[in-house]
Amino acid sequence: MNRPLRTLLACTDFSPHATQAVHRAARLAGAHAATLVLAHAYDAPTIVPAWGDPGGGAWVSEEQVSEGLRERLQREGAELATEYGIAVQTTLLTGSVHRRLVEHADATGADLLVVGAHGDTGLLGRLLGSTTQKILRLSHRPVLVVRTPATSDYARVLVATDFSEPAREAARLAGTLCPAARMWLLHAHEPALESRLAYARIDPKLGERYLSLALAEAGRALTEFNDALKEAGVVATPLLRQGHPSLLLPAAIDELDIQLLALGAQGKSLLESGLLGSVSQHAVAQSPCDVLVVPRAAGD
Repeated sequence: MNRPLRTLLACTDFSPHATQAVHRAARLAGAHAATLVLAHAYDAPTIVPAWGDPGGGAWVSEEQVSEGLRERLQREGAELATEYGIAVQTTLLTGSVHRRLVEHADATGADLLVVGAHGDTGLLGRLLGSTTQKILRLSHRPVLVVRTPATSDYARVLVATDFSEPAREAARLAGTLCPAARMWLLHAHEPALESRLAYARIDPKLGERYLSLALAEAGRALTEFNDALKEAGVVATPLLRQGHPSLLLPAAIDELDIQLLALGAQGKSLLESGLLGSVSQHAVAQSPCDVLVVPRAAGD
């Protein structure tokens, strides 16, 4: 049985990206009768120039800034509670933004962090260094990166699998988040020695035999992985394709009109997983759809 969702933490900086994420989190909270925690974090100076007076003639204190932010946060929380019929808690945090948000997720026992995607699709450099990227690197809880408006429930989900436990958890969580969605389970098979075989002085038939056996083994592993998910109540259509995930994932997302991509990362935090430079990071940066990333032992 999949563990029910009880608490979702939506991170907002009041930007359009964050607003999309907040509404997705609220929609999910409503569907699962979960509590939504709406959080804003800022690294507060002692005093700041007053709005409309960049020349520095007037100043406002940190207390004035925090009071204004708290009022806005509470107002938006009340609007979400009314619109989606959910329980909403609001919290204002000060300090290192990504660290305080991740710490608050731990403190509240959040089942999922929901953040907006910053930067244009495919422009990897614009994602690096953003609060979203830092949260992904630090969190040891599942993170949903929202890129599209939350106008409807997720209906088409793609789970990328390497047969690891994080991939299994990603599939289970995706099944929990959107139980009515159609789901595909994609394994991108790239034999470890394929590139070397092209240059090795061996009988071509032996090389073909190796590749055929490797593909058959991947097919068996995918079937076993899918069968285990069925026993856990997650129904998916398996897809076995040859090639590198960084090429196959975008193609599958486009072909199947995917709305949510789910994948696992190997470390207990996404930093430990070596997210930078990995398939996970490229998927988050380049995917045109929302992305769910689940680290190993999430929630433990």
